[in-house]
Amino acid sequence: MHKSLECGGVIGKRVSGDLYLHKKAIPLSSEEDKDLIKENSKRLPKNEQGWNIVRIGNDNIAFLSYPDFDEAAFPTLHKSVRIDFLDGRISTRDFTSYANPPILHRKELLVPDNYPRRQEFIALTAKLDELGVFYDPHKIGFQQQWQRRLNERGITVKDHSIVIHTPSNDITVERHKTALARYQLSQPVQLLVRNRLLSSETSFFDYGCGRGDDIETLNAGGIQASGWDPHFAPDQPKKPSEVVNIGFVLNVIEDLKERRDALLGAWKLTQKVLSIAVMAPSSASIENAKPYKDGFLTSRNTFQKYYTQELLRDFILDATGTEPIAVAAGIFFVFADEVALQEYQINRFDRGTRQSARYTGQRERPITTQSIDRLETALPVLENLAAEICELGRPIHADEMPPELSEALQAERIAFKTAQHYCFENLCPAEEIEEIAKARQEDLILYFAIELFSQHKPYRQLPRRLQQDLKSFWGNYANAQIEARQLLFSIGDKEKIQEAAEEAADDGLGYILPDNQLQFHRSILKRLPLILRCYVACGTVLYGDVESADIIKIHINSGKLSLQFYENFDDPLPIIQRRIKIDMRSQNVRIFDYDDNDRQYLFMKSLYTPDDHPEYDQQSKFDRQISKIDKFDFSGYGPKAPAFDEFIRENPAFISNLKLNEIFQCGSISADSDCK
Repeated sequence: MHKSLECGGVIGKRVSGDLYLHKKAIPLSSEEDKDLIKENSKRLPKNEQGWNIVRIGNDNIAFLSYPDFDEAAFPTLHKSVRIDFLDGRISTRDFTSYANPPILHRKELLVPDNYPRRQEFIALTAKLDELGVFYDPHKIGFQQQWQRRLNERGITVKDHSIVIHTPSNDITVERHKTALARYQLSQPVQLLVRNRLLSSETSFFDYGCGRGDDIETLNAGGIQASGWDPHFAPDQPKKPSEVVNIGFVLNVIEDLKERRDALLGAWKLTQKVLSIAVMAPSSASIENAKPYKDGFLTSRNTFQKYYTQELLRDFILDATGTEPIAVAAGIFFVFADEVALQEYQINRFDRGTRQSARYTGQRERPITTQSIDRLETALPVLENLAAEICELGRPIHADEMPPELSEALQAERIAFKTAQHYCFENLCPAEEIEEIAKARQEDLILYFAIELFSQHKPYRQLPRRLQQDLKSFWGNYANAQIEARQLLFSIGDKEKIQEAAEEAADDGLGYILPDNQLQFHRSILKRLPLILRCYVACGTVLYGDVESADIIKIHINSGKLSLQFYENFDDPLPIIQRRIKIDMRSQNVRIFDYDDNDRQYLFMKSLYTPDDHPEYDQQSKFDRQISKIDKFDFSGYGPKAPAFDEFIRENPAFISNLKLNEIFQCGSISADSDCK
């Protein structure tokens, strides 16, 4: 395998994990890439030296000829010479006679910064990105499909310039029709609450609040909430607030400038964090929609702009000048408060084990002296201090003390050092503190590793508690960053990932499928070896909250991560609804929705859940019964749902003999059941 792919490079374009480079960019590539290209180019036949693009894959290298690379906005592939790494086989394909040859997009990614026409390439891509023509990129890799996409948009490209053919009939978009009546909090507001960014102590403003259902629900829960909407609440004032939400607003605005102004309007009101949510594209959402401007028109004459994670991130960054944080598909947080950002990031990778480690057990009383007697009388206060120490896994610094606890110690006339010494001697078992300290160090190293993707924060900008963590656990910031960097680079080592995955599976933390993928329930994530937690955490940078998925899958060989969402996951045979595939190498996020024709059950669910799960025994018993159906192979994904349903309908006696009849009653497996 080509190992440089594992950690990624700094130049070139990546498509499905393969690296594309222009000949002029090769000197800027890694030493391994340069050696690989040099060695294999010597094996090319003498009449195949006209290549100008090289593609490096996992198990092969290809030398590609695009004669019109400079002149054509989207050059066509003329010839490919491929060399397989395993057997050394050389194969040549000539595309000059093809009616629908492959083409290149985003040429600027393949060439060095000083390439003569690179700025032209950049400008063209940026304009087309703005017009929304790169959605679902897997369908535009060939000339005819790409031309069809441009025609749909009324776009003509000539010599890297764009002409837009505007329809003669004006269309009035009815934006207000997109406002839905909600009976529970919207997803972005739920995520704000779940991430402890929204509480009764914070103010909330909903920019583009629609019918105001989120506001009503929050106010009923004791949270100060207000909002504004151009149609439903135009007279309400726009209030600066700690937390601001602009949820599913940007995606219904057809005018790009107005869309940007709306985002900036919400951002100017934000004191702490801005939540931004749009509709994310799926394979179904844009299949039959009518293209309009940079989005689509619906049958109700409303507009929808479907943002990929990458496009939305770039739009937010360009408008606000602040790096957004991916939270879920189509949802980002942007922090106006640096301290709040740091605390949020730390909490994301906190396993939450410390809360349960607070001291509650019995203790032996020390020898009674006058001073000890005073300490004993203040035992409730000291127990609170011990809880703080146990939460940190280290001595607490005086300026970290909660004010009410400091006041309580002063009222008891107990010196801070004396109180802390007493806690370590009597209330905080050394083994417990050591275990908590280890867990916290792992969580913090994971946090620092993910922070390496963004600009490093100076030590002085870190929260006070984090500064004390660094001093206590690593001595200084530099030591922690070295360890974090080592962890981050380790996820590019397939052998280490393989070893960790096998270790996890042996410990009952998930199951390795036949195609070498570790699949596990979300509750297992924070129990995995640190290297696997880091692998998954990298997915949070691209997608957001991976723990919202029911099942997580690590693709050990290909550097991908899959998130699977199921309908009624608590059922013994849940049905998949959505799958999100995150390609760590190409940094691409794809969303797949499943309809009735694609239905797939999750068989052998107990393999992917921890054995201490409340329903593990019952699920395991169910799975053992199912495995007795020798008609199907359940070692992998099992049969498609329609085939399994048909078997169930045709074999009622078999099901009864397995004592599964209660589970399969009344349509719980198939909507075609005859039960009434």
